[in-house]
Amino acid sequence: MNWSKIHGWIQQPTTLVGLALSAGALAGVGLGELSEALGCTILTGAMPLLIPDNTSAQAKADAFAVPLVHALAHHAAAASLGAAVGAVAETAAKATTDQPPTPPDMFPHTESKAG
Repeated sequence: MNWSKIHGWIQQPTTLVGLALSAGALAGVGLGELSEALGCTILTGAMPLLIPDNTSAQAKADAFAVPLVHALAHHAAAASLGAAVGAVAETAAKATTDQPPTPPDMFPHTESKAG
């Protein structure tokens, strides 16, 4: 591995912009802040900035980008659904425990046993 080539590649402004766009797209889709289509667009648009034109790696990276963004979007949807279910359960638990006590609850031993 030629470290000087990698060092030179990392220092290129286009590489830095491509890395920033890729990281932002993946983070946005993973957190549920970007739609799946927008994340794919940004990520595939960043590929020419990261990978040189003279390789077939660009086509392979573009083909890999769509399933990656799709998986992240479904993960974000599942996580947000889990958070929503947790919030509803927490609200329901608070609603049942925050009720003022009723007289039989306050004085359980003094109930009238007249029959």
